[in-house]
Amino acid sequence: MAESDSQPVFSPVCPIPLVVQPAERIQQLKDYLPTEFGQVQRVNVEALIRMYESGELGPRRHGDPPVYLVEGKRVDKDPWQDESVPNNTMKWCELPHMAQSVSDSFRFSALYGMQQLHARMRIPLQYGGDPALTRLFLVCNDTGSDVLTVFRSDLAMLQFDPARHGGALEGAQLLDTPIGSAPQTFVQVEMQVLTSSLVDLHPGQMVRQYLFFGTAPGNDRLYVAQEKAGLIRDMPA
Repeated sequence: MAESDSQPVFSPVCPIPLVVQPAERIQQLKDYLPTEFGQVQRVNVEALIRMYESGELGPRRHGDPPVYLVEGKRVDKDPWQDESVPNNTMKWCELPHMAQSVSDSFRFSALYGMQQLHARMRIPLQYGGDPALTRLFLVCNDTGSDVLTVFRSDLAMLQFDPARHGGALEGAQLLDTPIGSAPQTFVQVEMQVLTSSLVDLHPGQMVRQYLFFGTAPGNDRLYVAQEKAGLIRDMPA
């Protein structure tokens, strides 16, 4: 075989760091637009498409600051933290992607081969949620992901109505999975941690032992582990 001066070029399937090109993001948003939640967020989705097409938004990389929209208009402040923004407005947070963080947390289930966390969720009251409507669930997680999957059945159980509770929607972001990245709808929910016997955990010594943060040996440099250490330090004895 003859030698060649050319060097082979390896192109990873998923660039590291991940770079989302405008054309790719435009197509994702166009695919998302006909969906149920895409229709609810139409004013923001269409505004984002125009921003990418005009060049106002260029390639997006992990670590880039978020882009916030309210009713199709770009704003500087986080609208979920800005008290001047009504709760029932359509808000959007545009991020390059949401990455999974590898950590070990909570108790391990030999039966499922995963960590387990008992909890209940509800739609935040400030976004029209009913305090009496809650959903019990069991988190099973083998990677320590920092993203919680909320199924359509959960939203149906909570009687989620995009018209009434649309303020809880954060838009569609890229979510890293073991087989690649995919755009998913993000929604805010309130979560309460429970014991295995479904007793509420309250602040103090009990929560100190059940904080759902990365605590495995070797993970001390992770942000989540540092955050847990800080919370424990600030808790009352």
